[in-house]
Amino acid sequence: YGSELGIGRMDAGFGLLLKGDGKNNFKPMDIATSGWMMRSDSRALARLAHNGTSSLVCTNQNGPIKSYKKSSAEKLIFPQKGETKVIFKDPNGKVVKTNEIYLGNGYLSQSSKSVSVPKTAAQAIFYSIKNAQRTIQIDQ
Repeated sequence: YGSELGIGRMDAGFGLLLKGDGKNNFKPMDIATSGWMMRSDSRALARLAHNGTSSLVCTNQNGPIKSYKKSSAEKLIFPQKGETKVIFKDPNGKVVKTNEIYLGNGYLSQSSKSVSVPKTAAQAIFYSIKNAQRTIQIDQ
C-alpha cells in the first residue's frame, strides 16, 4: 500500500479495465473477461509502439517491469510535431474515428506518440495546433 507522503493508503485491487464504445461510454470488465490482472504495487502504465504493434509496459514499486504485447498486429501511424488531432475516414468519406493527440498522458508515464488505425479507415487527416492539415491515404 505504498503511496506518496501525505496521501494515505490506497488499494485499487488487481486492476480494472474500462472498455469504451467510442461514444464516451465505458463498461467495466471483470478480470476473467479482460485477462488484465496486476498483482503488484503498480506505479505507471504506458503504451509503447514497436514493429507495427504496441505493448503495455507497467512499472512496479520494488518489483520488475512487466510488458504485455498485443495478441494481434495493428497498423500504427505517427503524428508529426504540432499535430493535435486526427480524423479517420472510410473509403466513402464517412468519419470512422477521431483521435486527440497529446503529449504526456499519465502520472509517472509517457506513451509513444502513435495512433492505432481503425480497420475500416482509408484516409487520415491530421490537424496541427495552427489548424494546418495533412492528409495521408491508408493502404487496406
